[in-house]
Amino acid sequence: MQVLVSKLPVDRFFHEPVGIPVFADQLPLRRTAGRVDWRLRGILSRMLLEEILCPGQPFLLARSPKSAFPAVMVFWAGEFQSLSLKGIAEWTEWATCTMAQAGAKFFTLAAWDLFDESRPISEFASRVLEGLYLGLTGPEQSMARGVRLVWEPKSAEPFLQELRRARYLYSALSEWKIAMGEQDIPRK
Repeated sequence: MQVLVSKLPVDRFFHEPVGIPVFADQLPLRRTAGRVDWRLRGILSRMLLEEILCPGQPFLLARSPKSAFPAVMVFWAGEFQSLSLKGIAEWTEWATCTMAQAGAKFFTLAAWDLFDESRPISEFASRVLEGLYLGLTGPEQSMARGVRLVWEPKSAEPFLQELRRARYLYSALSEWKIAMGEQDIPRK
């Protein structure tokens, strides 16, 4: 399994399906969800306002000829202000499992959107890794080869280091490759 951390904007990976969280208390949408919404001309915001997006059900936006993404899977994440560490692991597991069951061999998740800067990045990274592990280890998920976690540029390196550190909390993850995305490594 390959886990890549990327500090590039999500719309740079136009060949990968994208999973994003949306929050009830964040309208207009922020971070990666806001960028995706902007690229899709506000369709996510309109869906939230019209209550088309429902808690507990992912919503798939398939590719249109004008879309920057092959598919966008929108996952309800409740309220940002009340999202717990356990909730982060559960959301990550749900999104990962759903994307893998949909047949995505490699996909992108907007991990940065879940991060609250008032929390230690180490605890957050551990919960994200827990969710990835639980979401990718079932029999129907065996086709998934990897996931890209979109992160903001200033703290992408510390997030990567914490993911690598957290990997050793789970013996089953010792074989997982956790690295910075190739597109993010400056060419010499």
